[in-house]
Amino acid sequence: MKILEWQQQLKSDQLIIFMQEYNNRRKSLKIAILLWFFMGVYGGHRFYLGQPKKAVLLLLSSIILYIVPLWYITDFSIGFESNDYSWSDDEQEATNRVLLMVGGLVCILIIWIVEGIRLKKKVASINAVIEQEVMDIIKRI
Repeated sequence: MKILEWQQQLKSDQLIIFMQEYNNRRKSLKIAILLWFFMGVYGGHRFYLGQPKKAVLLLLSSIILYIVPLWYITDFSIGFESNDYSWSDDEQEATNRVLLMVGGLVCILIIWIVEGIRLKKKVASINAVIEQEVMDIIKRI
């Protein structure tokens, strides 16, 4: 509410500068949703929103929860083809590897859904901070 009051006190030229600067800096919800949908598990939307630490955390989580288990299962499959393993000896290990992969995928899916649910509120809060920063700059002029 403070921002709205400040905006009403601005002169027309200050209001134009404010709107231009705010529109240049603000984050688009549509772009954030697209990035979340296609690159959300890798933190693409977080990079866009200016949160590189959280984006890298999502990227590392995806690597740990999906790529490592995928490699683990692929390595296991290659072993079967080269007859390094016998199914009767390693049936439990095969089951564990598949469960690890499925568990990682479920964790990634949960993270992706939670990120999507929180996205609209996150973009609004980031835009509010941007609006405050721009207003502070305009007030100094």
